[in-house]
Amino acid sequence: MIFTALAYLLIAALAIAALAVFMLPVYVWTLARDRAADADMAEARHILGKDFPA
Repeated sequence: MIFTALAYLLIAALAIAALAVFMLPVYVWTLARDRAADADMAEARHILGKDFPA
């Protein structure tokens, strides 16, 4: 009975690890998208200067 419980815990841990591996590209894409948006805002601030809305 204890081995069955350990097997279920192992399966659950593997499922969580697999989900983390599949979510990693989404996390990396989100970081890249945020950095690109920050760069766009910095360029807009540079172009507009003091006319940039606060």
